[in-house]
Amino acid sequence: MSSTDIISELPRCKQRGIVQKGLDIPGKPRGIKPHDYGSQVRVFAPASVSNLGPGFDILGMALATPGDTVVARRTRGHGVTITSITGDGGRLSRDPLSNTAGIAAMETLKKAGIEAGIEIDLIKGMPLGSGLGSSAASAAAAALATNLLLGAPLRKSELLMPCIEAEAAVSGRHADNVAPSLLGGLIRSEEHTSEL
Repeated sequence: MSSTDIISELPRCKQRGIVQKGLDIPGKPRGIKPHDYGSQVRVFAPASVSNLGPGFDILGMALATPGDTVVARRTRGHGVTITSITGDGGRLSRDPLSNTAGIAAMETLKKAGIEAGIEIDLIKGMPLGSGLGSSAASAAAAALATNLLLGAPLRKSELLMPCIEAEAAVSGRHADNVAPSLLGGLIRSEEHTSEL
């Protein structure tokens, strides 16, 4: 991904308060230290529409609703576990290697260079196969949640490649849905195969 332009400001992936040791703390999150086992975050990522006109696999736009929510927790040990998925009718795998949320979380850990344990609860807020970037929203929410639990070592734009890796597992290596779900707005992305 050589460039991603935010053309307009629309809804984007965002945290909806931080839950620490059972307490819901609404508003802007305080930093979580990487050693805070038991800390949780709740992140919402909006649906997106892509393949707009001539912008096949290049243009995408975030929507206000619906979207997916990830509740993620720091755990002792290493690796990613998906503990539950709701709203999918039992169709999605809880294997983190086969689920975009799990792949995005693992790729975020790898990009940050941090070994940590992450548990994910995925709440699907849109139908699978709806054309609204359902898998991209799951990936964006999981990547941001994982980054927040690590103390936010990566900028939001640095989470794009972990999300693209997750999308590549299910629908191809392009940012037309994950970029708007993560960054918001109307996004134009340019891909160069030498960089992917």
